[in-house]
Amino acid sequence: MEKRPMLLTKRPKQSLSRLLVFGVIASLSACGGSGGDSSTNTMPDGVVVDPANEPDSLNTGDALSFPISKDALVSFEVPQDAQIILRSETGNADLFLHDSEEFTNDSIVCAAALPYEEDICSANNDGAPLFASIFARADSDVTLTVSDDCSVEATNQWVYRSMQDYYLFADQVPTVNPNDFESPSDLIEAIRFNELEPFSSVRDAATQSARSEEGRDFGLGYSWRRDSDGNLRIAYIYEDSPFGRAGVKRGDVFQSLNGISDEELSSEQFFAAIGTDEEPLTAEWAFVDGDTGEVDVFSAISAEYQINTVLYSSRFTHPEYAGSIGYIAFKSFLETSEEELDTVIGNLINDGITDLVLDLRYNGGGRTRIARRLASQIAGPSLDGQLLASSEYNDKYQALRSDSFFSNIGNSISLPRLIVLTTGRTASSSELVINGLRPYIDVVTVGTRSLGKPFTSNGRNFCGLTINAMQSQRVNAANVSVAGGIEADCYAEDDLIRNFGLESGSMEGMLLSGLNNVVFGTCEQPPVTIAQAPARSKLTQAWETNDQHDPSDNLDELDAKAKYLKRLEQLKF
Repeated sequence: MEKRPMLLTKRPKQSLSRLLVFGVIASLSACGGSGGDSSTNTMPDGVVVDPANEPDSLNTGDALSFPISKDALVSFEVPQDAQIILRSETGNADLFLHDSEEFTNDSIVCAAALPYEEDICSANNDGAPLFASIFARADSDVTLTVSDDCSVEATNQWVYRSMQDYYLFADQVPTVNPNDFESPSDLIEAIRFNELEPFSSVRDAATQSARSEEGRDFGLGYSWRRDSDGNLRIAYIYEDSPFGRAGVKRGDVFQSLNGISDEELSSEQFFAAIGTDEEPLTAEWAFVDGDTGEVDVFSAISAEYQINTVLYSSRFTHPEYAGSIGYIAFKSFLETSEEELDTVIGNLINDGITDLVLDLRYNGGGRTRIARRLASQIAGPSLDGQLLASSEYNDKYQALRSDSFFSNIGNSISLPRLIVLTTGRTASSSELVINGLRPYIDVVTVGTRSLGKPFTSNGRNFCGLTINAMQSQRVNAANVSVAGGIEADCYAEDDLIRNFGLESGSMEGMLLSGLNNVVFGTCEQPPVTIAQAPARSKLTQAWETNDQHDPSDNLDELDAKAKYLKRLEQLKF
């Protein structure tokens, strides 16, 4: 049968511009790609199709090389679920998958429209035809390959090409043989620039998407830490999780697992008792209630749940202060956080708050869009259009430098001052909010130094994996970076023995430090700790909580470093 090009047309620039804007957005969440050094890496093996006899469809294993002119669009029918790999040394060609022959915004199911050397898309159209289109932003020589090779060798090569191309520290990536590593995770941990960033990672794409897009996670739904006395205490619980439904709460103390006490339990025994994600096991847990001292014994098994991004929210008043202080304990910036934050902030606005304590002590980051939106809601419409942050890329992609701006969000508080609670787990998008607001309003940080993550990543997919390579770094409008962490203005330790707010009958210590800064201007300095603060009870007695709002929408974190720290917590016995 005669093979011919299916589409090779000129498109109006305005129409294509709209498509490409959509493509950039879609590439951050739906699909991905990577880049590499063509002198040291080769494309996946496959049957090379004679470019002189251009086909209207490509099969798995085909590789087609051809020139494409500026503003041209060429399309092929492609197989379902295959890795469609577009390579262009100039990065001036973009790849789109669409579920109908007509190339429109509505038909696009995957887009890779960033100017990297390699773009990758994969999609399923439920058995119906699937089409791949290449759009050229400049005259380009391209290679289009259809591959089903998802071996460790193939995925390692993809990770290596990505890190050599658009990774922020690409010039620091060592020369290695990717096939010497047992997994993509092992490879990226070995070649990332660990001296400055231990964050780049490779994750399961479906799991990462479920967390970031839909707020779903799997497990028992808790985080715990050792308190100053060595007790393993719950730091926070997700309401819809197995532990949340069992009534476990912040401040409760772990006593035993399957009858093995905290003192005797090893890491091996712990994971043997709870099983794995693939084969979870029912285990018997015993916790001491942090408020009553009573022991609660229950059975639980890991399960899928949705987690609440807002862990707690309240409004507080004090007889010596004319204002009303809102409080939001915010866990992570996910796509589904928007509605939850709007609900909480709307309630606080209706309650007439004059101040806000934003608790980011456990917030490891997430979606910068949500961070930008939250910063805009805090500052109000007066900062509409003002610079929030600038992002810079490696030398190869300096042209990608971009700015993000405050916007006019209807549901905004418009505060001249913000109190933020921070710890070493406060990172990334959390630091973006703090650092981005500081040139414009008074931001007081209470707690300990934040983690210091000025880097950003846009996950790119291949064979069911997502690579989160740090590809840019941010500075605020005053050209200040959060590298090294944001030092706390006022010192406070995480008060693990109390639940959030006044839920344990007395004020949680870190929040108390923030509230006292608002009302009395108090600002403790190291080495004073929460447990040693002599004025706590006197000041606590006068505080009252009003109109508490605990939203039921549930979300979870995406930030790789936060997840890594959470895993380390489980191993600290």
